[in-house]
Amino acid sequence: MGSLNIVEVKNVSKKYTIFHDQPPLGQTTLVETLAMHGRRFWKRMGGHIRRAAAAAEEKQTEEFWALKDISLAIEEGDRFGIIGRNGAGKSTLLKLLSRIIMPSDGEIFLRGKISSLLEVGTGFHPELTGRENVFLNGAILGMSKREIARKFDEIVEFAEIEKFLDTPVKRYSSGMYTRLGFSIAAYLDPQVLVLDEVLAVGDAPFQAKCIKKMRELALSGRTIIFVSHNTHSLLEICNKGIYLENGRQIEVGSIEKCIKAYEQKIQENLTS
Repeated sequence: MGSLNIVEVKNVSKKYTIFHDQPPLGQTTLVETLAMHGRRFWKRMGGHIRRAAAAAEEKQTEEFWALKDISLAIEEGDRFGIIGRNGAGKSTLLKLLSRIIMPSDGEIFLRGKISSLLEVGTGFHPELTGRENVFLNGAILGMSKREIARKFDEIVEFAEIEKFLDTPVKRYSSGMYTRLGFSIAAYLDPQVLVLDEVLAVGDAPFQAKCIKKMRELALSGRTIIFVSHNTHSLLEICNKGIYLENGRQIEVGSIEKCIKAYEQKIQENLTS
């Protein structure tokens, strides 16, 4: 492994503000809307009502720290695993590393071209065909049409979607989405490949192909950042990692150490 840190995360935190009195967009009934406006009207009334409303308003918003004070370094060629229970902050960390969102505090330094597959169909346009989405994704990654064309046959062969190449991807199954998405992410020469639970979807032969391809990428000097609940896959693919719990880092270092801490915590919760 080289000594160059291709990813550095320094004291990074991510905060969200939760609004408790606002229903999701598009899910408000007429009765709920009238009731909400009625409450707001009474909040604007004078004296005691205003003070009570102000106190209630404070309770209706809440600060939530999805991540708090995360620091890590990933060297070129590392296979870095992120492990933790649901809600631990794993996907938030991946989105920060993929530049989808920005940190509330701290700094992230990224060197090189990053390719991300954070969920099935990420970056696909549903009305475009599989062929068109390969070129679209390549362009998003900053590749020329010639570069994409050079890799095109390998992408299609790995994804095993030749018969459906000119079908709009909105008609693809989740397995087809995943095969094509992983293939695009893996074959378009990223220096850093970011994957979120991609191996959880698809049959056993496809999962084996993905693991083999990720090993090949690592041997060629690519850096892989991989989230999974499957400790077997993490041990098979990764050499380093981080264990997150409630947005805090519990362990950073070898993947074996991180998995041991994670499994100990699960056992403690089962016996407590």
